[in-house]
Amino acid sequence: MDISSNMLLINRAGLTNAISSPFESPITQGKLAIKFVFDAIDAVRLHRSFVYEEMTGEEIDHEAFSEIKSTLFSLSNKVSSYSYLGSRPERHILSMRLEALSQNSEEQSLSKQLVVHGQTIRLLFFCCDCAVLRSLKGQELSMTRYNEQWQTLMDTVDALTQYRICISSVVQNGLRNPKLLVGRASNLLNKAKRFQDQGFNSQYTLNEAIARLSDSMHDLTKGNSISAPLLYLDTSFMSFELIKVYKQIVRDQLNRCKTQQESAKMPA
Repeated sequence: MDISSNMLLINRAGLTNAISSPFESPITQGKLAIKFVFDAIDAVRLHRSFVYEEMTGEEIDHEAFSEIKSTLFSLSNKVSSYSYLGSRPERHILSMRLEALSQNSEEQSLSKQLVVHGQTIRLLFFCCDCAVLRSLKGQELSMTRYNEQWQTLMDTVDALTQYRICISSVVQNGLRNPKLLVGRASNLLNKAKRFQDQGFNSQYTLNEAIARLSDSMHDLTKGNSISAPLLYLDTSFMSFELIKVYKQIVRDQLNRCKTQQESAKMPA
Protein backbone atom coordinates (compact mmCIF):
# COMPACT_ATOMS: atom_id res chain seq x y z
CA MET A 1 0.00 0.00 0.00
CA ASP A 2 1.49 3.38 -1.00
CA ILE A 3 0.06 5.37 1.92
CA SER A 4 0.02 4.20 5.50
CA SER A 5 -3.60 3.64 6.48
CA ASN A 6 -2.63 4.28 10.07
CA MET A 7 -1.24 7.70 9.14
CA LEU A 8 -4.41 8.66 7.33
CA LEU A 9 -6.73 7.36 10.04
CA ILE A 10 -4.78 9.31 12.64
CA ASN A 11 -5.21 12.45 10.55
CA ARG A 12 -8.93 11.81 10.13
CA ALA A 13 -9.63 13.01 13.65
CA GLY A 14 -8.91 16.55 12.55
CA LEU A 15 -9.60 16.14 8.86
CA THR A 16 -10.28 19.62 7.48
CA ASN A 17 -12.52 20.52 10.40
CA ALA A 18 -11.77 24.21 9.88
CA ILE A 19 -14.24 25.28 7.21
CA SER A 20 -13.22 28.25 5.09
CA SER A 21 -14.83 31.54 6.11
CA PRO A 22 -15.27 34.60 3.85
CA PHE A 23 -14.14 36.72 6.80
CA GLU A 24 -10.69 35.13 6.81
CA SER A 25 -7.79 36.72 4.93
CA PRO A 26 -7.11 35.45 1.38
CA ILE A 27 -3.96 33.67 2.55
CA THR A 28 -5.83 31.93 5.40
CA GLN A 29 -8.72 30.90 3.14
CA GLY A 30 -6.23 29.63 0.61
CA LYS A 31 -4.33 27.59 3.17
CA LEU A 32 -7.53 25.98 4.44
CA ALA A 33 -8.58 25.08 0.89
CA ILE A 34 -5.12 23.72 0.10
CA LYS A 35 -5.12 21.58 3.24
CA PHE A 36 -8.49 20.18 2.16
CA VAL A 37 -7.06 19.33 -1.26
CA PHE A 38 -4.09 17.43 0.10
CA ASP A 39 -6.28 15.57 2.60
CA ALA A 40 -8.49 14.57 -0.32
CA ILE A 41 -5.51 13.51 -2.46
CA ASP A 42 -4.25 11.29 0.36
CA ALA A 43 -7.71 9.74 0.68
CA VAL A 44 -8.02 9.11 -3.08
CA ARG A 45 -4.56 7.54 -3.22
CA LEU A 46 -5.32 5.28 -0.28
CA HIS A 47 -8.62 4.25 -1.88
CA ARG A 48 -6.75 3.48 -5.11
CA SER A 49 -4.34 1.25 -3.18
CA PHE A 50 -7.22 -0.74 -1.71
CA VAL A 51 -8.86 -1.07 -5.14
CA TYR A 52 -5.62 -2.26 -6.72
CA GLU A 53 -5.00 -4.82 -3.98
CA GLU A 54 -8.57 -6.10 -4.07
CA MET A 55 -8.67 -6.45 -7.84
CA THR A 56 -5.30 -8.19 -8.02
CA GLY A 57 -6.35 -10.80 -5.46
CA GLU A 58 -4.47 -9.48 -2.44
CA GLU A 59 -5.96 -9.66 1.02
CA ILE A 60 -7.21 -6.29 2.24
CA ASP A 61 -8.45 -4.78 5.48
CA HIS A 62 -12.15 -4.45 4.66
CA GLU A 63 -12.84 -2.33 7.72
CA ALA A 64 -10.14 0.17 6.73
CA PHE A 65 -11.42 0.11 3.14
CA SER A 66 -14.91 0.93 4.39
CA GLU A 67 -13.53 3.77 6.51
CA ILE A 68 -11.71 5.37 3.60
CA LYS A 69 -14.94 5.23 1.57
CA SER A 70 -16.68 7.04 4.44
CA THR A 71 -13.87 9.60 4.46
CA LEU A 72 -14.31 10.26 0.75
CA PHE A 73 -18.05 10.69 1.18
CA SER A 74 -17.46 13.13 4.05
CA LEU A 75 -14.98 15.09 1.95
CA SER A 76 -17.45 15.24 -0.94
CA ASN A 77 -19.94 16.98 1.35
CA LYS A 78 -17.39 19.58 2.43
CA VAL A 79 -16.20 20.71 -1.00
CA SER A 80 -18.81 23.45 -1.32
CA SER A 81 -17.52 25.12 1.84
CA TYR A 82 -14.19 26.01 0.21
CA SER A 83 -14.86 28.78 -2.29
CA TYR A 84 -11.17 29.07 -3.17
CA LEU A 85 -11.29 25.64 -4.82
CA GLY A 86 -13.06 27.07 -7.86
CA SER A 87 -16.46 28.07 -9.14
CA ARG A 88 -19.65 26.40 -7.89
CA PRO A 89 -19.89 24.14 -10.97
CA GLU A 90 -16.23 23.14 -10.56
CA ARG A 91 -16.70 22.33 -6.89
CA HIS A 92 -19.85 20.38 -7.72
CA ILE A 93 -17.91 18.24 -10.19
CA LEU A 94 -15.23 17.57 -7.58
CA SER A 95 -17.87 16.67 -5.02
CA MET A 96 -19.47 14.19 -7.42
CA ARG A 97 -16.09 12.63 -8.24
CA LEU A 98 -15.27 12.08 -4.58
CA GLU A 99 -18.74 10.73 -3.85
CA ALA A 100 -18.52 8.34 -6.80
CA LEU A 101 -15.28 6.89 -5.43
CA SER A 102 -17.00 6.28 -2.10
CA GLN A 103 -19.48 3.97 -3.82
CA ASN A 104 -18.88 0.38 -4.89
CA SER A 105 -17.88 -0.02 -8.54
CA GLU A 106 -16.95 -3.69 -8.92
CA GLU A 107 -18.29 -3.74 -12.47
CA GLN A 108 -15.44 -1.52 -13.68
CA SER A 109 -12.11 -2.95 -14.83
CA LEU A 110 -8.91 -2.14 -12.94
CA SER A 111 -7.72 0.08 -15.78
CA LYS A 112 -10.99 2.02 -15.79
CA GLN A 113 -10.86 2.52 -12.05
CA LEU A 114 -7.27 3.76 -12.24
CA VAL A 115 -8.37 6.25 -14.90
CA VAL A 116 -11.10 7.54 -12.56
CA HIS A 117 -8.66 7.90 -9.68
CA GLY A 118 -6.16 9.67 -11.94
CA GLN A 119 -8.82 12.09 -13.20
CA THR A 120 -9.91 12.88 -9.65
CA ILE A 121 -6.36 13.55 -8.47
CA ARG A 122 -5.75 15.72 -11.53
CA LEU A 123 -8.88 17.72 -10.72
CA LEU A 124 -7.69 18.13 -7.13
CA PHE A 125 -4.38 19.50 -8.40
CA PHE A 126 -6.28 22.05 -10.48
CA CYS A 127 -8.35 23.01 -7.43
CA CYS A 128 -5.17 23.46 -5.42
CA ASP A 129 -3.74 25.68 -8.14
CA CYS A 130 -6.94 27.73 -8.09
CA ALA A 131 -6.61 28.15 -4.32
CA VAL A 132 -3.00 29.28 -4.67
CA LEU A 133 -3.87 31.85 -7.33
CA ARG A 134 -6.83 33.22 -5.36
CA SER A 135 -4.67 33.46 -2.25
CA LEU A 136 -2.19 35.64 -4.10
CA LYS A 137 -4.74 37.78 -5.91
CA GLY A 138 -3.71 41.41 -5.88
CA GLN A 139 -0.16 40.61 -4.84
CA GLU A 140 2.63 41.94 -7.01
CA LEU A 141 4.47 38.66 -6.80
CA SER A 142 6.06 36.90 -9.74
CA MET A 143 4.20 33.70 -10.57
CA THR A 144 6.44 32.73 -13.48
CA ARG A 145 8.45 30.17 -11.54
CA TYR A 146 5.39 28.67 -9.90
CA ASN A 147 3.52 28.46 -13.22
CA GLU A 148 6.44 26.68 -14.87
CA GLN A 149 6.66 24.21 -12.01
CA TRP A 150 2.91 23.68 -12.11
CA GLN A 151 2.83 22.89 -15.84
CA THR A 152 5.76 20.49 -15.62
CA LEU A 153 4.15 18.82 -12.62
CA MET A 154 0.91 18.23 -14.52
CA ASP A 155 2.84 16.81 -17.48
CA THR A 156 4.51 14.37 -15.08
CA VAL A 157 1.22 13.44 -13.39
CA ASP A 158 -0.36 12.70 -16.79
CA ALA A 159 2.62 10.55 -17.82
CA LEU A 160 2.44 8.72 -14.50
CA THR A 161 -1.25 7.92 -15.00
CA GLN A 162 -0.60 6.60 -18.52
CA TYR A 163 2.21 4.35 -17.27
CA ARG A 164 0.14 3.07 -14.34
CA ILE A 165 -2.76 2.15 -16.64
CA CYS A 166 -0.37 0.33 -18.95
CA ILE A 167 0.99 -1.64 -15.99
CA SER A 168 -2.53 -2.54 -14.87
CA SER A 169 -3.10 -4.08 -18.29
CA VAL A 170 0.04 -6.18 -17.83
CA VAL A 171 -1.16 -7.24 -14.36
CA GLN A 172 -4.47 -8.49 -15.75
CA ASN A 173 -3.52 -9.70 -19.24
CA GLY A 174 0.21 -10.31 -19.26
CA LEU A 175 2.90 -8.45 -21.22
CA ARG A 176 1.47 -8.29 -24.75
CA ASN A 177 3.06 -5.03 -25.90
CA PRO A 178 6.49 -4.52 -24.33
CA LYS A 179 7.28 -1.56 -26.61
CA LEU A 180 4.25 0.33 -25.28
CA LEU A 181 5.23 -0.36 -21.68
CA VAL A 182 8.82 0.79 -22.27
CA GLY A 183 7.55 3.85 -24.12
CA ARG A 184 5.27 4.83 -21.23
CA ALA A 185 8.11 4.31 -18.75
CA SER A 186 10.50 6.38 -20.86
CA ASN A 187 7.98 9.20 -21.19
CA LEU A 188 7.44 9.29 -17.42
CA LEU A 189 11.17 9.21 -16.76
CA ASN A 190 11.79 12.14 -19.10
CA LYS A 191 8.96 14.20 -17.59
CA ALA A 192 10.11 13.46 -14.03
CA LYS A 193 13.70 14.45 -14.88
CA ARG A 194 12.49 17.66 -16.48
CA PHE A 195 10.49 18.48 -13.35
CA GLN A 196 13.47 17.68 -11.13
CA ASP A 197 15.86 19.73 -13.32
CA GLN A 198 13.89 22.90 -12.63
CA GLY A 199 15.95 23.15 -9.46
CA PHE A 200 13.20 24.10 -7.04
CA ASN A 201 14.28 24.98 -3.52
CA SER A 202 12.92 22.02 -1.62
CA GLN A 203 14.01 19.57 1.03
CA TYR A 204 12.29 16.93 -1.09
CA THR A 205 13.44 15.67 -4.47
CA LEU A 206 12.47 13.05 -7.02
CA ASN A 207 15.98 11.57 -7.10
CA GLU A 208 15.10 8.27 -5.45
CA ALA A 209 11.88 7.84 -7.44
CA ILE A 210 13.75 8.58 -10.68
CA ALA A 211 16.48 6.09 -9.74
CA ARG A 212 13.93 3.36 -9.04
CA LEU A 213 12.16 4.01 -12.34
CA SER A 214 15.48 4.08 -14.21
CA ASP A 215 16.45 0.68 -12.79
CA SER A 216 13.11 -0.84 -13.78
CA MET A 217 13.30 0.68 -17.25
CA HIS A 218 16.82 -0.72 -17.69
CA ASP A 219 15.50 -4.20 -16.88
CA LEU A 220 12.60 -3.73 -19.28
CA THR A 221 14.78 -2.61 -22.20
CA LYS A 222 17.17 -5.50 -21.58
CA GLY A 223 14.30 -7.94 -21.65
CA ASN A 224 14.90 -8.98 -18.05
CA SER A 225 12.00 -10.50 -16.17
CA ILE A 226 10.36 -8.01 -13.82
CA SER A 227 6.98 -8.40 -12.15
CA ALA A 228 4.18 -5.97 -12.91
CA PRO A 229 3.39 -5.49 -9.19
CA LEU A 230 6.94 -4.22 -8.66
CA LEU A 231 6.49 -1.80 -11.55
CA TYR A 232 3.25 -0.64 -9.96
CA LEU A 233 5.11 0.01 -6.71
CA ASP A 234 7.43 2.31 -8.67
CA THR A 235 4.44 4.39 -9.73
CA SER A 236 3.10 4.56 -6.18
CA PHE A 237 6.44 5.77 -4.90
CA MET A 238 6.72 8.35 -7.70
CA SER A 239 3.21 9.60 -6.89
CA PHE A 240 4.04 9.92 -3.20
CA GLU A 241 7.24 11.87 -3.93
CA LEU A 242 5.56 14.15 -6.49
CA ILE A 243 2.94 15.18 -3.97
CA LYS A 244 5.57 15.90 -1.32
CA VAL A 245 7.47 18.11 -3.74
CA TYR A 246 4.33 19.95 -4.86
CA LYS A 247 3.32 20.59 -1.23
CA GLN A 248 6.71 22.21 -0.73
CA ILE A 249 6.32 24.31 -3.89
CA VAL A 250 2.94 25.57 -2.68
CA ARG A 251 4.28 26.35 0.79
CA ASP A 252 7.24 28.24 -0.68
CA GLN A 253 4.97 30.33 -2.91
CA LEU A 254 2.60 31.23 -0.06
CA ASN A 255 5.52 31.99 2.25
CA ARG A 256 7.00 34.37 -0.31
CA CYS A 257 3.67 36.15 -0.42
CA LYS A 258 3.45 36.32 3.37
CA THR A 259 7.00 37.68 3.61
CA GLN A 260 6.20 40.34 1.04
CA GLN A 261 3.05 41.36 2.90
CA GLU A 262 4.95 41.67 6.19
CA SER A 263 7.69 43.70 4.53
CA ALA A 264 5.11 46.08 3.07
CA LYS A 265 3.68 46.70 6.54
CA MET A 266 7.06 47.65 8.03
CA PRO A 267 7.58 51.41 8.47
CA ALA A 268 10.03 53.00 6.04
